[in-house]
Amino acid sequence: MEKEYDGELNSYYEIREPDIQYKKQLYWNLAIGLQKVDNLNPSKYMETLVKKNINGEINNKTLEEMLKKYYETQDLEQKEILNEKECDLVSTRIVDLLENNEFELSVDYIKKIHKYLFKDIYDFNGEFRIVDIFKHEPILNEETVIYSSYDTILKSL
Repeated sequence: MEKEYDGELNSYYEIREPDIQYKKQLYWNLAIGLQKVDNLNPSKYMETLVKKNINGEINNKTLEEMLKKYYETQDLEQKEILNEKECDLVSTRIVDLLENNEFELSVDYIKKIHKYLFKDIYDFNGEFRIVDIFKHEPILNEETVIYSSYDTILKSL
């Protein structure tokens, strides 16, 4: 947030910290937007929980617990439900990381983030892959991102 001050030659602005609700909304937009890149969309249930979280009615931990209970009652054999679960849980964890501002640029920390984001989603969370991959990306007109060969990931990082 900024406030303009008059100056003779230039305008000056006071830098203000955005309010908590504004920051939470930005974090949720970013987290859900990252999932949409992979064509994953949040559940309707998640959308109601996000509003409560932004308004301070529930915290991130409670939100995640509510999601886990919700998915215990859902048919995870349905691909759409499974995709929503991934979107919902990973988005929640991205918001949690952003709020805690705990980033470190190291190989071990990247693995730690991967493990945290995808725990209870994939068995291989926190591990480097052991095969080469490609993925058709809707946002790239079904082209793929160029991924490192599995045997050069560590060296590339």
